[in-house]
Amino acid sequence: MDREGKQANTTIEKEEMLRQESFPLNDDNQYYELPPASSAYTEVTKRAVEWALHSQSVKNAPDPDQLSSGAVCLHWKWDKEIVIGMAKATICTGQHPAVWKRASRVVMPKPGNDDYTKLRAHHTISLPCCMGKVIEKVVTDVL
Repeated sequence: MDREGKQANTTIEKEEMLRQESFPLNDDNQYYELPPASSAYTEVTKRAVEWALHSQSVKNAPDPDQLSSGAVCLHWKWDKEIVIGMAKATICTGQHPAVWKRASRVVMPKPGNDDYTKLRAHHTISLPCCMGKVIEKVVTDVL
């Protein structure tokens, strides 16, 4: 049941209700322009990318793009400059590739609730793509 008392019965209705609750559209569904790219990419260092990559578990399951952290770490061993270049290019252009924005979402029941038919008795966990997490950590480090 959502906040308005509407009940979902089918799996599709439940998925849609959870999506609307967890990821609402912004006001008037406005489109916001990306800020122009600056010189922040020049501050992307080998150390920052390496830390961002190796701070993740290599035991995780493949992401929606079927690329696990272990695979990216292996690529790092073979050619660090390619991975660093991808991070720099993403920050330089101000464009985060769409494939890296995709995430798997898992709905989990909150422990200790009496009524699991209510939407608020669950929470959503987002599992983003490995390279998306790396870029986010590098940007955080640069900022």
